[in-house]
Amino acid sequence: MVDTVETACPPLRHHYMSESPRNTINLAKYLGKHRGDPAFSKDFVPKLKDHLLSQLLNNEYDGDEQEFTSEERNTIHFVNNLNGVLRPRRFQVNYTTYDIRHEQDTLHPGRGAFIMMLSREHGRNTHPFWYAQILGAFLITVNHHGVDQTMEVLWVRWFGIVPGHQWGIKKARLPKIGFIPDTSDAFGFLDPSLVLRACHLIPAFAEGCTDSLLPCGPSVARENGDLDDWTAYYVNIFADRDMYARFIGFGVGHDTQYDWSIINFENQDTEDNILDENQIPGNYEENDSGANYCNGETACDTDIGMEGGEDTFDDDDDEDLENSNTEDEFSDVEENENEGEEVPEFKRIAYSYGFSDVRRHFFAGLSLEGSLSIIATEATQERVIRYETRLQRAKRDEFIRTQLPLPIKSLPNELLCQILKTVIETTPARLDPHRVRKCELATVCRHWRDVIANTPSFWTFVQLAPTWRKALVKAHLKRSRQCPLDLVFDCFYSRSRFIEFLSIVVPTTRRWRSLTISPQPAPIDTLFILEIFDFAKFPLLTLLSIPTLPSTNEFEVHQGHLQPIPYYPKFLYPGNLPVLRSLEIRHDFPPPDGFRLPPTLEKLSVDSHIAPYRTYYPDDPTRYWQMQPNSIHLPRLAYFSCGVTHARELLQGLAAPNLTHVNYIRSHYESLSVALQRIQSKWTNVHELMFGISQMEWRCACTPRDLCLAAPNVQGLEVMQQDLGSFLESEDGLRPIDRWEHLERFVIINDVQKVGDMRRRLVPWLKERMKFGKPALKGFFSFSNPLEAKLEWRALDEIGKYCREFDFCMQEK
Repeated sequence: MVDTVETACPPLRHHYMSESPRNTINLAKYLGKHRGDPAFSKDFVPKLKDHLLSQLLNNEYDGDEQEFTSEERNTIHFVNNLNGVLRPRRFQVNYTTYDIRHEQDTLHPGRGAFIMMLSREHGRNTHPFWYAQILGAFLITVNHHGVDQTMEVLWVRWFGIVPGHQWGIKKARLPKIGFIPDTSDAFGFLDPSLVLRACHLIPAFAEGCTDSLLPCGPSVARENGDLDDWTAYYVNIFADRDMYARFIGFGVGHDTQYDWSIINFENQDTEDNILDENQIPGNYEENDSGANYCNGETACDTDIGMEGGEDTFDDDDDEDLENSNTEDEFSDVEENENEGEEVPEFKRIAYSYGFSDVRRHFFAGLSLEGSLSIIATEATQERVIRYETRLQRAKRDEFIRTQLPLPIKSLPNELLCQILKTVIETTPARLDPHRVRKCELATVCRHWRDVIANTPSFWTFVQLAPTWRKALVKAHLKRSRQCPLDLVFDCFYSRSRFIEFLSIVVPTTRRWRSLTISPQPAPIDTLFILEIFDFAKFPLLTLLSIPTLPSTNEFEVHQGHLQPIPYYPKFLYPGNLPVLRSLEIRHDFPPPDGFRLPPTLEKLSVDSHIAPYRTYYPDDPTRYWQMQPNSIHLPRLAYFSCGVTHARELLQGLAAPNLTHVNYIRSHYESLSVALQRIQSKWTNVHELMFGISQMEWRCACTPRDLCLAAPNVQGLEVMQQDLGSFLESEDGLRPIDRWEHLERFVIINDVQKVGDMRRRLVPWLKERMKFGKPALKGFFSFSNPLEAKLEWRALDEIGKYCREFDFCMQEK
């Protein structure tokens, strides 16, 4: 059936299928129920997979479904095994009429829903359209290469042209079609975006019915109670004006149409064509765009609101391209005309009355009074149509030019996912990429929206921040399905509101992959969060960042001073974090007795400003526990960042045989000789060393000899400029830096004003290395205050002459 009442389909979309869950069916059971129906072939599911793969791979449709191998078909999987397929009861299609107006057809898939589409056949003796009956419409969720997508499919029964039938205006006969006989091609699947509009078919009553096209018996392809089919149908080309314009080939609103001057029919002489060349209102082979839509161009309808335009607009977009100012368009064209060219009469009439009124009256077969009678002449009619055709094609070209390029919409899902994730991850955090940027990308086109909406990895990041609503948090938890989650807590809520958010995310702790608690000025809020997690387990947590471990609200008197009782979260114990690989923590209190770090750690960053690294027992002020050497066993630790005051106990207590990267930020409280005492050759596997000082005042001498002995196999060194002299000063004829025999590169963080002093220290050492045949090094410099760098180019050039590679970067203060 066809319903002419416009309903829910947005005007800028080509078609619409209802997504109501009430229409969900079990397609697998449905196929089993109709196993004896001749409309269902044994290869129903393979043909369905072939069609879906063609859509996913963006293969051009030529009328024949491409057949794929079993291995290729296995790359696509039906989510829920076809148990939850949406079967819309209504299919709506928008189209642009001959007079550039918006129309809509509503069909009810099943019996009597006839549609037409542009033919994929080219050349002479071909019919311009193909016809089909919609038996069903499906919204099927499939998984292709790990990405879930909802695909729209029409299941159709195909018509074929009755051979030898002559039709046309001069013959006074309608086109004649009939169902394709029962073969593998009689039924198939169709992309809804290829549908032009609904059509009206009239049974050829004189020829009666037959069961030769489909075996006799009830079928979903027939009306209830029918056992056979009509032998043939006539296509009603006079159903409305738009349908008539499609068959005579001069619908101005039809951007894609056939050149009827080259279409012939079997057993017909040239003079018996459907229309004589002299009757064609405009030769579309010779129009300004040079387009011949029968030869060379893909027979795909690109009307406004159809494929190529639908995906770039939201459903809520109220912009209507049909309401553009026609007079302004004509004015633009007029300005581009040669100044000496005479303005035709029909242009002046169009300017006076509005061209849309002229066109509407002309196509309606009415006559205007007065000077508009000139339009009744055949020559003027042809010029009017030619002129508006040029304008409409220019409008279409501009519309296509401003839309998203088609290759972008055709990217494979895997590559598209990588691109979208890169865009989201590289967006600055201040722009809230997971809340804002993701939504922006989803509005680009429907394909992007489906990929983002149905890919769980796009929804694994959850942030508890004032800009995130509870509905957004719930949506991320739902769409991420059972994938691991990455959480960030911004503790700037009120406690009551934060509890509401925690009640949503705490039940999912077993899915947490990373947890970052952002720094904030209220440690009591952090304490509140950590106390909630005391009885939780985190079997998947691999990254944990706690900026500040708080103290409790209780105080103890120690040596005449009130000291807060430190708080260490219970969930930090290894049993609750079995797979933790990265820990970033800052605390100002010593750890409790018996505390152990998870042995699975691969990256540890500790920042602490406390007195000597030992535990104070409130119940016994005279009792102290000091960390024993090699008591912290971290066999997998590869990266260690130490920003601890009085770090000797920690450095000596750490046992990490696989440590490769060390970032040692020394405070002014102790020298290297104190901090690194008795750990000679302890870090034999360390090949990257970053050495610096805290932002506190420098008060004691640096003795890097102990550092060189502690890590004898360093290959890369990063050092502050003020520490460079200590590494290059000769001790008993040997510079401390020369103890690193495997050194390959160095990075110096420097102020630009000190480039000259750095040159005086570096150049003699680099020359000496070359003199003794040691390999040249790679040098990299990070400067601040680049405005004065031009004063030191000679110094930099001299340093660069003795380096194998040389580079630098500038950072403004």
